[in-house]
Amino acid sequence: MIGVLVAMTSMKPFFLKLDNDQLNTFHQLKTTNDLKSHGPLTKGSGVPIHTHDETAVYATTQIAEFHDGTMKKVIGRDQDYNAVLVPKECRHGWLALENGTKIEHAFGVENIMKVFLAA
Repeated sequence: MIGVLVAMTSMKPFFLKLDNDQLNTFHQLKTTNDLKSHGPLTKGSGVPIHTHDETAVYATTQIAEFHDGTMKKVIGRDQDYNAVLVPKECRHGWLALENGTKIEHAFGVENIMKVFLAA
């Protein structure tokens, strides 16, 4: 939890392995319209590098490559990480590594805390 709080104030992404309770809470944000999504994406397509003015947590149950222009990391099903916390103004983009990939994200400290406190 300390790492999450530090990451929210840094300019670097923080990679996470959300547990089932946290993923369920994350996906329940759909019912409040607080969860947004890129996709479904086809393999090889993606989301160009961009920034946001709010911190966000991203997760995928498929497999995608997160990149920020200087580094790349594969996240998703059967990977070391299934989510990433992206601080506001942090450059980031995505590349789908399989068809049907959805990159879901929730913005704002309140939503992020809901997810992390679900553990």
